[in-house]
Amino acid sequence: MMNSSPWRNDFPALKNHRISYLDSASSCQTPQRVIDSIADYLSTGHGNPHRGMYQFSEKAESLINDCRKAVALLVNCQANQVALTKNTTESLNLVAQGLISKVFDAQNIIVTQMEHHANLLPWQRLSQQTGAALKVIPVNSDGELDESWINQATFSNCAIFATTHVSNLTGAKTPLERLIKLAKSQGAITVVDGAQSVAHQNIDWQKIDCDYFAFSAHKLYGPSGIGCLICKDPLAIEPLLLGGGIVNKVTNQSYQLTDLVHRFEAGTINMP
Repeated sequence: MMNSSPWRNDFPALKNHRISYLDSASSCQTPQRVIDSIADYLSTGHGNPHRGMYQFSEKAESLINDCRKAVALLVNCQANQVALTKNTTESLNLVAQGLISKVFDAQNIIVTQMEHHANLLPWQRLSQQTGAALKVIPVNSDGELDESWINQATFSNCAIFATTHVSNLTGAKTPLERLIKLAKSQGAITVVDGAQSVAHQNIDWQKIDCDYFAFSAHKLYGPSGIGCLICKDPLAIEPLLLGGGIVNKVTNQSYQLTDLVHRFEAGTINMP
């Protein structure tokens, strides 16, 4: 954030005008209104959502529901498609491991050379686990995707296509809708890392038409430790983590997961 910004005074950490903060692509500074909201929540009573029938727990449940609705408005999806995770990295790992039973050794997993490690390493591991070949669409000398690779043949036998929306390194944009359309024409499951795009452009998830879209609050002037995964069908993959708050029934030998999106939110969520 530059010295001339009219918003500087909204950020306590930047009231010192000798500081110019240039690392928001990694993590934004936190505005006072967010700090106040967190303090207000903690001061008026913290509870676990989905867990209790008392005031603090019910308040937490209401806030979580409001949060899902706000995210749905932000990216044009349904509130019941919004899973609240730790960050983009957890969301992408959740999808990769949740799809392990749907990928076979004769298939391809396709990513781009523009990917953040969070959208590369999980697919490398899935390739190793399943025997599926990992193919990488290269960039050209300008740091943009090589157009000669963007055709139907590239996506032949593609099980999963995972791509960034905007590069965290160069700011280059992918021709997202065209890539998604090509991948889906071959029956691929499509995953988008939207961590860098969601703060800078209007996101219409329904128009993008990908199966999974991930981003983090700390790149949207929110706190760290919270992220979102938009799921076209929350029942299509298994949770990454198992634990409290995600089951309808448990016996000594088995469990039955809830059919709601919070099946991906095991344990105590980062309510602040």
